[in-house]
Amino acid sequence: MAQLYRLRQELRRQGIRTHFWPFDGWSVPAGSHVICEAYPAIYKRRYEQVAPTEFSKAANPDFFDAYCVARWLKERDEAGQLDYYFTPPLTPEEQVQARLEGWIIGVC
Repeated sequence: MAQLYRLRQELRRQGIRTHFWPFDGWSVPAGSHVICEAYPAIYKRRYEQVAPTEFSKAANPDFFDAYCVARWLKERDEAGQLDYYFTPPLTPEEQVQARLEGWIIGVC
């Protein structure tokens, strides 16, 4: 959390509009960059056979993880579905807890 705080302060100092999701709220303002937690295992299986060679699981597991998260987010954005994932169906109590502890994008 301390690292997120320092990153947030530095980005704001530089004038970069950044939304730390869900800490800054569930809705992401238009034109903002988003920092969110993603868990690659949620998305990996759907891209194992279609990842470009340089991002394949065998070539570099860390690149493959990043590729899967980025591709999943891109596809959800193009389908107009990101709002659904940025506003998971949580109870009010769960929302309060998640704004303190964080949440993983794609977990609904």
